Amino acid sequence: MPPPTKSTSSPLSSASCSASITAASTSALTVFALSIRVDIEPLESIAPRRAAHFCGASRGAPQKCAARRRVERSTRCPAAVMTSETTDPPHRAKPEEAETVREAGACYVSDMRPAALFTLATVASLVAFSLAGVAAPPSRARRAPRLPARAEAALSASAAGERASVVALRAPGPPAVLVRAGSFTMGSSEVEIAHAVTLCKLEPAGELCVDETEASFANELVPHEVYLSDFWIDRTEVTVASYRRCVSAGVCAEPPYASGGQRFDRPEVPVVLVSWSDAQRYCVWAGGRLPTEAEWERAARGVAGRRYPWGHVYNPFHANHGRLSFDELDDSDGFLELAPVGSLVAGRTPDGIDDLAGNVEEWVADYYHPEYPSGSAKNPRGPDMGEERVLRGGSYILGRPWLRGAARGHDSPTSRRAWRGFRCARDA
Repeated sequence: MPPPTKSTSSPLSSASCSASITAASTSALTVFALSIRVDIEPLESIAPRRAAHFCGASRGAPQKCAARRRVERSTRCPAAVMTSETTDPPHRAKPEEAETVREAGACYVSDMRPAALFTLATVASLVAFSLAGVAAPPSRARRAPRLPARAEAALSASAAGERASVVALRAPGPPAVLVRAGSFTMGSSEVEIAHAVTLCKLEPAGELCVDETEASFANELVPHEVYLSDFWIDRTEVTVASYRRCVSAGVCAEPPYASGGQRFDRPEVPVVLVSWSDAQRYCVWAGGRLPTEAEWERAARGVAGRRYPWGHVYNPFHANHGRLSFDELDDSDGFLELAPVGSLVAGRTPDGIDDLAGNVEEWVADYYHPEYPSGSAKNPRGPDMGEERVLRGGSYILGRPWLRGAARGHDSPTSRRAWRGFRCARDA
């Protein structure tokens, strides 16, 4: 037999190809084994005459024949057949006996069914194929993922030696978040208000926290239980791009950017310089409404009563904030003024709502009253009338005491500010 030649084919370089060959070989061997089992003709099914001939018994002899056999997978069967009398030990069949057995149909390798032969040939081909190896199919070049446009711009600016803003890379979230029905405690206790005053005194110009400023936190009294039904609330503040569609539809008024606010006219930032009526008109056009004060606080604080949207501990890098100082702007969070919506992912609530602290303070539906009504309430809508509307969330000019989820602001509904925007809500 000539020595095996070394294959010059390239080895398998694909794990999937090897796995496929292995699986096919296993399946083929299984089918082959089943075919072997089907093709074996049990000794008990052999005609009595052939059984007697196989056992070497003569016609009419009272001898009882018990045959045991083993069939090896080879092309010869002499060594595979053993016969025995009931009292004699088994012995290997002689060649002439084996031929007789072969003729009788007990040794069947040469008489295999075509299906078994075909299976055996397939197994042999697969084994030879796996040993010889196949060339791996050419791998498709994977396209490198593209960065968002904001990220590419920031990287380019950094490479050019310019100062780049903080860029958050994340999967986009849903346009609105469903807040499930339930109860929570709205408002602050006297202990929480004292803590807010302490935070105010820790600001750079803490000496400005005089009695009048301290008294302003008292409008968070008294804490009371509120039950709210399911409602939807926008994940982010309404952007300039979204508001422009309402302007193009002829429903909303153009914000007065041309009067010195051009730097705020960017599609990805919250729309500002809008009045309460502008905000309400847009939400109705978009199929919603302004959130109530209770809905806004529930979204920011959750049922656990978090101090900040992200938790109980303040982190200056979780919100686009300002400070109590003669210079109210603070760029330590990466943004001096407006930030694109959803930029500070770490400030997101557990429900998945962005920017409920800082960036822009937000109009809500309620009239302002300096004190909450006592007692529990269900889906409260605020006072029936008033001179001012409520503002929530703080902005890029306010420090941490005003970024708390319970902090309240208020202003005339006709006022417009460069740090004021809104988001919408909808009934579920």
